[in-house]
Amino acid sequence: MKLVADLMTRNVLSLRDNQTLKEAHALIRDKGIRHIPIVDAQDNLVGVLSQRPLLAFLLQAVDSGGLPYANKLEARTLIRELMEEPMTIAPEQPLITAGSYLLDNKQACLVVTEGGKVTGILSPVDFIRCALHFLEAKN
Repeated sequence: MKLVADLMTRNVLSLRDNQTLKEAHALIRDKGIRHIPIVDAQDNLVGVLSQRPLLAFLLQAVDSGGLPYANKLEARTLIRELMEEPMTIAPEQPLITAGSYLLDNKQACLVVTEGGKVTGILSPVDFIRCALHFLEAKN
């Protein structure tokens, strides 16, 4: 394993920028993921929505008006209002470059793209799996 393509998670689930936070919340909850690439109608990457800001948004809504208010707000708020600028990397980049970038910039994930299209995602969890693989191989 030397390249991003060797370690990245493939078959990444994504959502459109005009979908609601409720749909994103359901995907995060039901699939156990923490980061969702956000794409436009042409499937071009336009952002990323992570679990942490979504949970902060929901907690603030609950504090402001209770659970019914939070549910209504989540159902009418579009993902584009909360998504962040995606940090991207190409699949042919060295893993050491990706790992250093994640550490140096304290990033939660890198979206792997080719021609503006999502081909994978790389997170610290992928690096932990890789480290465990090498540690198990040593035993």
